Amino acid sequence: MSKEKKVKSKSILRSLITASVTIIVGMVLFFVAVVVLLTMLSVTTKSDAYWALIILPVATVFAVPFVYLVNKRAAKHIDTLSNGINRVANGDLTARIEDDDPIFRDVYNNFNKMVGEIRSVRELRNGIVDGFSHELKTPISSINGCAKLLLDGNLSEEKSNKYLQIILRDSERMAQFVHDMLLLTKLDAEEIVTDKTEYDLSEQIRDCLIGLSSKWEQKDLNLSVELDDCIYYGNKPLMESVWSNLLSNAVKYTPRGGSVGVKMTVTDDEIKVSVSDTGLGISEEALPHIFDRFYRADSSEGGHGLGLSIVSKAIALIGGKIDVKSKVGEGSEFIITLKNEKSNNLR
Repeated sequence: MSKEKKVKSKSILRSLITASVTIIVGMVLFFVAVVVLLTMLSVTTKSDAYWALIILPVATVFAVPFVYLVNKRAAKHIDTLSNGINRVANGDLTARIEDDDPIFRDVYNNFNKMVGEIRSVRELRNGIVDGFSHELKTPISSINGCAKLLLDGNLSEEKSNKYLQIILRDSERMAQFVHDMLLLTKLDAEEIVTDKTEYDLSEQIRDCLIGLSSKWEQKDLNLSVELDDCIYYGNKPLMESVWSNLLSNAVKYTPRGGSVGVKMTVTDDEIKVSVSDTGLGISEEALPHIFDRFYRADSSEGGHGLGLSIVSKAIALIGGKIDVKSKVGEGSEFIITLKNEKSNNLR
């Protein structure tokens, strides 16, 4: 069947449906009018009943075309919405419905919002797939090449150890990437923070610093730590991922002999944690994108561009705030503000 015939058939079908609904509604109104009339005949005077006998049929006659017009208008909007849904179902995520009808405005706005959300999810999915293929391709190729060389034999112990170190480094890189992607996916799906416990927040930050000690000692960095005592009520593993990512970035982007500072101040209402460095700094152009997934302002330093995305998602999930101050050549400062929540045991 051609497109024109299909459109014509749909138009005829809509007209038949509209007419049918109108006739049915008219019959219902007439039935209601008869019932009302019979009721009035039993409880009112004959004069009132005669007036009702005239008014009710006339009202019914006027009601039928009114119902027809209302039904026709509704059918038009339903058809518009149906066409939009069909476009989305066929993969067209540019579909939008522009109509200022006061009755259907909210419906159309919600439709446009829904399509926008679906489009964002598709773009995010495509970005994840591209990111996976990009981030895993290089280390897999590297591991594959080193494994083949080791299998061929005839290598000195020095070269064998070198290739084994490459395999270890790239396998750890892949493992970290997969871990971060799984964590981000989990954060995307969550709306509330669960598994909250009371723990020492200052001790947690110190433990993260100790875990990075080999890296900042290797670069001979000056470390300044000022932490107020704080018993925090939250998800411990989630917050550990925040501090680990912020501190590892500070160490990574600070040149040899530079400084990294960590400061925490606590009040009754909030907790502020500042992580600063005298590193490369972030340009004004890059600053708005640093929390984007897979974004790297300086690709020469390695990494896969997920650390700050994890930080951003985690802080947003717990209702906190991130402020960033940075200047190229002077360094950066990340300030995390948390609500000083207390469990029932601490109140």
